[in-house]
Amino acid sequence: VQKVFNNITDNTMKYLLLRTSLICLSITLVRSSFCQESLNALNPPDTTPEIFAPGKVSLADRFEFGCTLSRDGKDFYFGVDPIFDSQTPGIHKIWLMRFVDNEWQKPELFLDDPNFTSNDPMLSPDESRLYFISNRPLEGSDKKDIDIWYVQKTENSWSDPQNAGIPINTSANEYFMSFAND
Repeated sequence: VQKVFNNITDNTMKYLLLRTSLICLSITLVRSSFCQESLNALNPPDTTPEIFAPGKVSLADRFEFGCTLSRDGKDFYFGVDPIFDSQTPGIHKIWLMRFVDNEWQKPELFLDDPNFTSNDPMLSPDESRLYFISNRPLEGSDKKDIDIWYVQKTENSWSDPQNAGIPINTSANEYFMSFAND
C-alpha cells in the first residue's frame, strides 16, 4: 500500500485514499453493544491498526474505501475502486458483506453499473435508505458531476437509485453523505 501511495502524484487522490483508509480501519476499533457479536468475530480491537477482513474485504488488487456498518453490525457496505480491473477501470462499485452464523460471508456486489461510478455508502439513521455518491446523470440530462444518490429499502430488496435532489445536490460535486441531530 505504501508503495502504491508513494506513486500517486495527485494530492487530492492521496487525501481521499488516506481518509477512506482511516474510515475502514476505524471499523476494527469500534466497540458498541449493538454490533459486539459481529465485530468479535474479527480480532478484538486494540490500538494497533489491522487490515479489516483480509481476503474478504481487503484485497491486493483494489482499493477499498467509504464504508458503513448497520446498527446490528451484520451488514457492512463498502466502496471499491477496481484499479486493476481491465473491463471497468475507475468504475467504483459498492459491495455488501453480511455476518451470518457467527462469521462474515463472502462479499457480494450491491451497486454495480458498468457505466457509472458508485461509492461512499452511508446508511440513513433509520437504515431505510443507503446513500452514496455517483456520477450517473439525471434522467434526460448529460450532467457529469458527482451527486448524492440513494436507494430505498423495500420489503425484500432496494429501489433503483434516486438522486437526492436540491438542496443537497448542486451544479458542483457533492461527496461524503453524513447525518447530524438537529
